[in-house]
Amino acid sequence: MGLFAHAFEKAAETPIVKDNPIQRRQFGLIGDSQLSFADLCVKVSHISDYVKSVGLKSGDTLLCQLPSTVENIVIILGALKAGLNVAPVPLWWRHGDLDPWITTLQPQALVTLGKTHLQNYSHRLCQLAVDHMSIRFIFGLGEELAEGISPLEPVLDGAYPANATHAEDLSDDIPEFGHIIFAGSKGQPVFHGISQLMATSAMHRDTLDLGPQDALLGCFPLSGLSGLGGMLFPWLASGATLHLHHPFDLDDFVANLGEQKISYTSLPPHLGVILLKRYGQGRELKHLRKLGFLYHPHQIEASANIPIVSGMEQFN
Repeated sequence: MGLFAHAFEKAAETPIVKDNPIQRRQFGLIGDSQLSFADLCVKVSHISDYVKSVGLKSGDTLLCQLPSTVENIVIILGALKAGLNVAPVPLWWRHGDLDPWITTLQPQALVTLGKTHLQNYSHRLCQLAVDHMSIRFIFGLGEELAEGISPLEPVLDGAYPANATHAEDLSDDIPEFGHIIFAGSKGQPVFHGISQLMATSAMHRDTLDLGPQDALLGCFPLSGLSGLGGMLFPWLASGATLHLHHPFDLDDFVANLGEQKISYTSLPPHLGVILLKRYGQGRELKHLRKLGFLYHPHQIEASANIPIVSGMEQFN
């Protein structure tokens, strides 16, 4: 995490990433809903050490299907630190989406949720794993994990299972960061390295004039360029505070904008139109300095008194 330390050097003990406690309970998650940079570094190291200790190697692939919570960020960064390639997929993907993607990527490990009020994610991935010989490990978070899945909550807290080697026993060789794997427009895997993501994120940060004084609200899932390239990595480059919002409804999103004094967020263009028409003059948006989109929608530009930023083309 030293790659990002300079951005957060003045706020090592201040919360820098937060998710919604109510939303996380709907996914059966317990534990901290906010982390300081110091906490983040410790938990990222726990994940990195653990995945190496169970036998995953630099260059292996981890497919991750999780909601937008602090654990998701920790697991993505921890796996990348261990040299793994990380393939985040949307939470709403079902068997028909996952099966061909797993066939294409041949991942060595999966991360999933347990049982929620909607479904049991872990059972679904266990059924998929039976048909894919590349999968050696399935890790999980939450309640009622399927048999055979290794829970990650103890790992996040530093309590390693008995079959794992402790960090001090690991090799001092630190591999290069892994890659993020996205699905391309034709379903092909597209690899983005950390250096590429950080370089473009620095451009995004500078365009938005983001700094430690800012509060960001991310509504895109942490599974595509919008959520990762457009929010997660610019946040890491800026030293701002990141608030995670799982996209349940617009009214809740708008309430978060006001309550958390959000200065920057990004939205799909059609939701941006609704947001600015319905709330554009309201107190909920009074702290919002800029609003980001995948592209520059003219129907919004004419009606907004908030600067519109189109910053995602550079990630394509």
